[in-house]
Amino acid sequence: MAKATMYANSKFASFCSVLGYFLIAGGVYFIFNDYPGVGAIIVVAGIALKLLAGFISKKKSEKEAKKNQDI
Repeated sequence: MAKATMYANSKFASFCSVLGYFLIAGGVYFIFNDYPGVGAIIVVAGIALKLLAGFISKKKSEKEAKKNQDI
């Protein structure tokens, strides 16, 4: 089962993760209810959002680390 990750350093990344989880679940629902093409597209979009959430969190943590290092 997919897992929505909550990122402590970025609320937007957490939102993207939760939205990605819902898209994956909805896509699987569509796949099993006679809309496999639409379902596959929705699942791919959900996976992309989850990957985007991880990227956002990583970049924000790097930015905060650089900011703290400069002080």
